Amino acid sequence: MAPINFYYVTPSAPCRAVIFTAKALGVELNMKYLSLFKGHHKTESFAKLNPHQTVPTIVDDGFILWESRAIQKFLFNKYANDEMDAIYPKDVRKRAVVDRYLFFDATVVQPPIRAVLRAMKFGKRNPTETEKMKLFDTLDKVNELCFKDDELFLNGDQATLADFAMAASITTLLLLDFNLSRWQGIEKYVRNLMETEWYNSQGDDFDNAIRDWTEEFKERGLCAN
Repeated sequence: MAPINFYYVTPSAPCRAVIFTAKALGVELNMKYLSLFKGHHKTESFAKLNPHQTVPTIVDDGFILWESRAIQKFLFNKYANDEMDAIYPKDVRKRAVVDRYLFFDATVVQPPIRAVLRAMKFGKRNPTETEKMKLFDTLDKVNELCFKDDELFLNGDQATLADFAMAASITTLLLLDFNLSRWQGIEKYVRNLMETEWYNSQGDDFDNAIRDWTEEFKERGLCAN
């Protein structure tokens, strides 16, 4: 199998969700880093691949796809074997639960995290009280609804496509040096993630981003909590 060309940005939660998925499925990605700050996503060559000029984007044997959850499902549907069924079960009810968490992450979890991140990284300011309140309320909801049982992951002791997405979203907060101690269920979830092979497949890139971003925010006197 030829490697899949994967256009990405290192700290991006949607990009990292695809990396986690590929690792869990044993799929090789040909990593093609784009710098959004340098406008790599706005080049003519990339616009021909993806008119939306967004990451993540993959090219698999001439097939071009963007939007992280679509990519996650495509990779599973094409490359998973029967032993990987728990990642995205064939059973329609079990699969529906995974989809529910995927959409919950996309519509509820990611937006307030993204808003605070953009305020600090691109706006170079502290988040407003409204932005912080929305994030705190969301984390309260996630902590109560998703992690109240003594399970390793969202739907038991086996990670699913939804975990790959949720893990990427929640650990974005590490870039902000965010204190999760108030949300013990989420904090435990993050510890569990760090024990998995798929989470650690992102290598040093994300750790380096955490170091660089947190140092920048400290120098600017910015705080997400």
